[in-house]
Amino acid sequence: MLVLRFAEAWIVEFYADGTVAAYNGYASGGTKEDAYYVIPSHIIKNLISYIDTNGIPHELGDGAISTSTFHK
Repeated sequence: MLVLRFAEAWIVEFYADGTVAAYNGYASGGTKEDAYYVIPSHIIKNLISYIDTNGIPHELGDGAISTSTFHK
């Protein structure tokens, strides 16, 4: 339902069933790079609603569209 990317390889994915997968692609060798959680599904809907209301769409160099709540 929602993917948050904090850097090229720091990603948090939220699924409709409340499952959350977090990835740290920068983790050093011998360090766990992923973690999984379960949260109430209404939290995901609240996050999406917040981003829809406050987010600013951006077109990336490859044509993909992203949204952020960072302001200039």
